[in-house]
Amino acid sequence: MDDSDLKRPRTMDELRAAMRGLYTEESLKLGLSIAARPSDVFITPYAKSGTTWLQHVAHGLRSGGSMEFSEISDVVPWLEIAFDLGVDSDAEQGWSPRLFKAHLIWQDVPKGGRYIVSFRDPKTVVVSMYQFFEGWFFEPGTITLDELARQLFLDTKRYYHHILSWAPLINEPYVLALAYEDMLQSPDQLPVVVADFLQLDVTDELLAKVVSQSSREFMVANSSKFDGHDIREKRDSIMGLPPDGSSMKVQRATTNKPEFSSELAAELDEVWRETITPTLGYASYEDFRKALPNPLRVNR
Repeated sequence: MDDSDLKRPRTMDELRAAMRGLYTEESLKLGLSIAARPSDVFITPYAKSGTTWLQHVAHGLRSGGSMEFSEISDVVPWLEIAFDLGVDSDAEQGWSPRLFKAHLIWQDVPKGGRYIVSFRDPKTVVVSMYQFFEGWFFEPGTITLDELARQLFLDTKRYYHHILSWAPLINEPYVLALAYEDMLQSPDQLPVVVADFLQLDVTDELLAKVVSQSSREFMVANSSKFDGHDIREKRDSIMGLPPDGSSMKVQRATTNKPEFSSELAAELDEVWRETITPTLGYASYEDFRKALPNPLRVNR
């Protein structure tokens, strides 16, 4: 098919059909089957919950702040899609420890390594997801925030299953559990905490460099290194998407964010109470966040 014939989805049905081509079952199977080493670190939050930020911080700490990569997933491979991009997930990485990105629940992630997982308020996850999808996975202005949230977020409940899977492990020594909101409050302390978890002895100079390079301003200025262009180049045509999409992961701070209805906000709260509260006992995300470890030492 000629690129000129490709059209970006304009309905949720078209969007779901396109997303089925993001990665293959074979790629997922190969990613999940890697032989994890005790030193390996898997960065595996739910989508839009700080994954790229954590990838960049962790790689900067192990590499001396190197920016010699085209896209962050070149040096911190995404397990689910790596094979489809021509990447051997189980290969040596040139730095230690090996780092991997994933959006996996505990039951699926390769066992035997160490794990960084960050949690984020579902209301801001939904907004960030919408901003990320609009202009790449669907034509701007054709799908509403409420539609996306209800049919791609609430119907699947994957976000809630992710929390349920990781919550029992948050105090294990091989898991670093963070809240995205804490990361925003204490970005200067984040590299310190991650370096300690990675068991890296780093200098104050390197910590300062990683703090600077992991700021929103720096990452926006170097946005092509965090925009998933490797995925667009290899998978867009397979998904039936035109090649001129935007998959920017690091957004400029803006007040011009899509707003969802009060009805949707109530639905998000209700699904939390239906799925999380009976098992974990937390009536809201904020209650859950307050119960998380607080390695960044923020005021909650």
